[in-house]
Amino acid sequence: MTLRTLVQLVTVALFASAGWGQVMTQLSFKASHNAYERNETIDSQIVNYNSWVIELDISRDTDDSIEVIHACGSNGHEFETELDEMFNAAWMMTERFTFLYLDMKEFRNGFGGVFCNKKWGDASWYMPKIQTDVTAALVRAGLSWSNVYTTTDFAADGREWPSWQTLVARGKYFAVIVDELDDTVTDGYPLMTACSQKTIADQHTNCVLINRENASDDDAGNGPVKSDHQKYLWRSWQVGGSEETHWNNALAAGFHFIATTKISDTFTNTDVRVHSPAPCYVMNTNLGAQYGTWSFPFITVNQGVNRAFGSTPVKIAPGTYFETGRTFTIPTKLLRSGSSGSVVIR
Repeated sequence: MTLRTLVQLVTVALFASAGWGQVMTQLSFKASHNAYERNETIDSQIVNYNSWVIELDISRDTDDSIEVIHACGSNGHEFETELDEMFNAAWMMTERFTFLYLDMKEFRNGFGGVFCNKKWGDASWYMPKIQTDVTAALVRAGLSWSNVYTTTDFAADGREWPSWQTLVARGKYFAVIVDELDDTVTDGYPLMTACSQKTIADQHTNCVLINRENASDDDAGNGPVKSDHQKYLWRSWQVGGSEETHWNNALAAGFHFIATTKISDTFTNTDVRVHSPAPCYVMNTNLGAQYGTWSFPFITVNQGVNRAFGSTPVKIAPGTYFETGRTFTIPTKLLRSGSSGSVVIR
């Protein structure tokens, strides 16, 4: 028997039956390591390569602006320029959640040499400065600071991470996490902070992120699985060795943010252990790679529905889809998400 569903939409959103998403501490997400150094633009990393975490290394420039730079002598970038590149994806960011991870740096010109930038100074300067620059970039993109999930919002949630779908439904599309210098952790500001990297015990109120290199446990022998704590997100990045080996080790250890430089590599785009693209895209005319992203959509509805995590929307371009061997059930809940058009599922 041929089963047909005709929907008068350009795109439709199919919600899986798993409910309103899982809390973020139960999931793993692809993260961009030093996003500003990658071959792919920052907005493309989000839209086309399913990155949920954008890392920028930041320093205080001599004119008191913020510069994005990796080390003395490297080519720096204006903070506002990198933010604008990220928010070029604003058209899609309101349908998903994105973390902006800011790693504060101070650099010396050689061992024991003079600083090649200014010292950061007190949090009373840099925390408001970061917030002001991020707010200005949001406004340029047609958004506002009200779209940022702040420490106040987190406290209202009992300092436990909800699902990203819950946050998006509230109009919260971003979190900003500042990784301060020398295990400093500053409370009292809207910006979230990274923790001291030593242990999860006795951490500050607003620290939410624990960073470990090479998927290692903390100094007390705790890791993401062992800690079983809904406040902390664990991020791992690679130091030496194979990126793919690190990727697999970090996922096996239960890390939430798997930082990678291999943005366009197949293994980071097809691994179903990390959260699916959101939305997950389907277009039956795609002849290229199939990741479920905007530029690399799946070609069958079956692929999209099966890849989408929880209640992640699956958006389908107009056309007729011949779903041989499909494993999803019709009728499936369809929600209007755009202008008119026809999607036929056979």
